Amino acid sequence: MLAFPVWVEIPSSDCDWQPSVNKYTLALYIKIKRTMSTVVAQRQEIQEEEHVSYVNQMLQRIGFKGGMRYYPEIIQLAGYRLYLSVAEAVMYNNIWKDVNMPDSFQTWHKMTSLHLWMVCTRLRLEGQEGKLARFWMVKGLLDDVKTKTDAVAKEVNLKVQKDDLEILHEQFLTGCMNYDEGILGDDRHLAAAIWRALYHHQPDIDPVHLEIMVHYIRKQVRGLQLIPSQDLLVKGLIPFYPLKGDRVWHV
Repeated sequence: MLAFPVWVEIPSSDCDWQPSVNKYTLALYIKIKRTMSTVVAQRQEIQEEEHVSYVNQMLQRIGFKGGMRYYPEIIQLAGYRLYLSVAEAVMYNNIWKDVNMPDSFQTWHKMTSLHLWMVCTRLRLEGQEGKLARFWMVKGLLDDVKTKTDAVAKEVNLKVQKDDLEILHEQFLTGCMNYDEGILGDDRHLAAAIWRALYHHQPDIDPVHLEIMVHYIRKQVRGLQLIPSQDLLVKGLIPFYPLKGDRVWHV
């Protein structure tokens, strides 16, 4: 049987007729209207924050604070000093001997990357200032790596390729991701991260050496959390614990 549409005549506006609305439909309409109002308000807040962020970035580029606690030039200098602390205040020779690592450029790069990562975990708590300090600190590593590789290449009559520097930087980023994953877990997860990033999956690693590094990293991370923000973002010179003991070393 064919179904034909039924046309209903709607009364004019001057009549007393009003459409009947189901209470559930009305509740759904009110809920949707409130949700849309919330979405619109949140979108306006995001746009305002993006505008403020853009303005702050422009102010920071020309030397103003731009919403930060300290001037960009001060944070830039502090970032380079933080790298100096990592490069000079850590007794790398003692660490290499105690955990049975060769005295080589690759070992130096991996150990320096590890300590930079530990400082980065502290700088993440400092917002935009910490992000800017991390940038200049890592740039200090890149500049130092290029200087050292150029010096070594000059002695052996080799030319350092751009790809070689990019590989070292990728190793740094990969190590940071491994440590980030390990620090969030227990000691087994951190030991696995150290085995991947520091020892490159070597099968004959003494577990005692991994245990030493696990305790060393956790000790350093706890100590860095106690450093005031001004020491990080203004002075930039921070102490480090030795591999054994609790007497900190300063630059």
